[in-house]
Order: sequence, then C-alpha cells, then structure tokens
Amino acid sequence: MPARTTSNTGQVKSLPALTGIRGVAAAWVVFSHTSHALGHLAGVEDLQKLPFLRDGYLGVDIFFILSGFILSHVYATSFQKWNYREYFYFLLIRLARIYPLHLFALCVFALIVFVLPGFTANYAPDYFSRHNFVFSALLLQNFLHNPVIWNGPAWTLSAEFLAYLCFPALLMICRNVQRRTTALLCAGLSLGLLTAVFLKTGRSMDVSGLKAGFLRLACEFTAGCLLQRAYASGDSKPSGSRLATLAAFALILAGLLNPAWTPLCIVPFGWLILTVADSDSFAGKFLSNPVVVFSGEVSFSLYLTHSIVLHMVEYAVNRYSPEVMWRIITALLLVAALTVIPLLTWKYIEKPARGIGRKLAARMLFA
Repeated sequence: MPARTTSNTGQVKSLPALTGIRGVAAAWVVFSHTSHALGHLAGVEDLQKLPFLRDGYLGVDIFFILSGFILSHVYATSFQKWNYREYFYFLLIRLARIYPLHLFALCVFALIVFVLPGFTANYAPDYFSRHNFVFSALLLQNFLHNPVIWNGPAWTLSAEFLAYLCFPALLMICRNVQRRTTALLCAGLSLGLLTAVFLKTGRSMDVSGLKAGFLRLACEFTAGCLLQRAYASGDSKPSGSRLATLAAFALILAGLLNPAWTPLCIVPFGWLILTVADSDSFAGKFLSNPVVVFSGEVSFSLYLTHSIVLHMVEYAVNRYSPEVMWRIITALLLVAALTVIPLLTWKYIEKPARGIGRKLAARMLFA
C-alpha cells in the first residue's frame, strides 16, 4: 500500500512516489548483489566494482530515511500521549509486517543447509551455525560483531525493529518541531553527522553491526521523521528548491564516482525524498507510475528473498562448473527467479500475514 496519512481536512492523502522510490532502492540493492553472480557466470569478476553497482548498499540508507518519513506520515495523528495499548498494537502490526516473511526465508535457508551437501563449505564456520540461526530468528543479529549471517540482508530488520521500539517517543519529540526551517536544519544535522563520521574515519558505509549499523539507522531514521515534519509544513516548493535539487544530484554523482566521497550521498538522499513526496516533479511523476509503485509494493519480498536465489546460483556454479551454454541458461533462470519468487511470497505470505497480524493485534489488545 502506498504511503498515506490523514490530512488536516480528514481525507486520506496518498504518497505513491515514496512507495515507488522504495522499489527503486530495493532494485538497486538487489542489482548490486546480483552483479556479483552475473559477473561470475560471465567470467567478469570485476563487474561489481563499477560505481553504480559497487554502491548498491546505499539503497539501505534510502530505506532507513524512508522508514522514518513514512511512519511519521502514517502515524502523524497517533501517540498524542502515552497509551500502552496503542504502543503494543503498533509493535505487533510492525512485527506482522516484517517477521513472517523473515521467518519463511530463514527456514528456507535452514532447509537448503540441511539438504544440499557442501552448501556451507564456502562460508565462515559460524555463518550458518545454530546459535546464529537463533539470533536471526529473534531479530538480534545486529547485536553481533558480524550480523550478516544466514539471510544476510535481514540485518536491517534487526536494526529497524529497534527503531520501531523507539518510534512513538521519537514521534512525540519531533512533533514539537513546527517550523520547516528548523525541521530541515535538524534533519540536515542528523545526516551531516553521519556523513562526517564516515568521511573522517575513511570507512566504507557498507557496514552493519552494533555500532555502524545502528549509527546509520539512528541518524537516517531520525532525519526521516524530521523531514516529514518539514513536509507537513505545507511549503513543498520553497524558493531555491530547484537549485538545491541540482546540487543534491551533483553530490550523489560525486559520491558514486569516487568511493572516498560516497558518504556525500546521504544528505542529498534526504532532500530528494522530501522533494518527490508530492509527485509534482518529473521524478515524482515517474516514481508514481503504477508499475514503479507496484515494484515498491513487492520490494520487501524482493529484498528479503533475493539472497536465497543468489546463494543457490553460487552453489550450483561452484559445484558443477557449467559450460557456457549452461551459464547463459543459469543467468536467465536467475533473472526469472528474482522476478517470480518475490511476487509469490508477496501474494501468499507477506500480504496475508499483514492482514492476519492486524486482526490478531486488535483482538489481543482491544477486544
């Protein structure tokens, strides 16, 4: 469902461009990961080192900013005061949003590890260990030194759930920011702090874990909440916004072309999310296209299941060393699987689980 909220007139206002940008961000992450497998099949091992493909992990940073923005948008009139029923209802429906598909993907990996001989041979000894399975099942993997275990992309769910725990309090704090300028300044400071840390240390932003992963989440999720406050001011096209948008694109381009400058992309991401929210710009209209919006609808399924497909392809290629024709067929099957599997899990797992979760949460807390 596209991001939406209740406006001051009492009408539901949809922001389809934000759903569309989520689809683009997910495709960027998946395309980056897939480029490694495709390069391996084609015998081009450096394919993933190309600028756009190398930096696909930045899609996660877009996710984190979007998450804060959209949740603040959807729950703009909620949590006016502390209410434990409202709080736990929020947590339960967020858990219903992410956990069933996460558990499904984790169990598929467990079945693969159990059935396929030698599947774990090319991984660290504890990558598919039992205790790491438990950590992943409990969404605690981001508290580990290396949280990229089992279904690697799921580390972001572990980080996000911490944001869900803190969100109502953060929303009540951000609600006190009334002026657009103040909200933009605070959001810029939050993203700027993250940028400065990575520029100063010289570390790649392609990191997760207790320190780096939570730092990315905290700064970007908070900035997303503050950007929504700027959006809620109603002044969606202030003077100078076109110049700021051009500067944002220039910074993103510089960050993608030079790995040392990659953190420069973060602040512009926040600005672009704010500017496309109303769908009036060319980019906003493109992101609001029904096809792009639908890609955003299935983006979570794509993000959470693509690792299964890629691991299976890597296993098949390493074990059987197929000839050229079979490599071409494998590449075509890879693309087909990355299209069909997310559609199936979205329709038969993700969507039904959300509806069931809402009903169960309402029955448990309000019956």
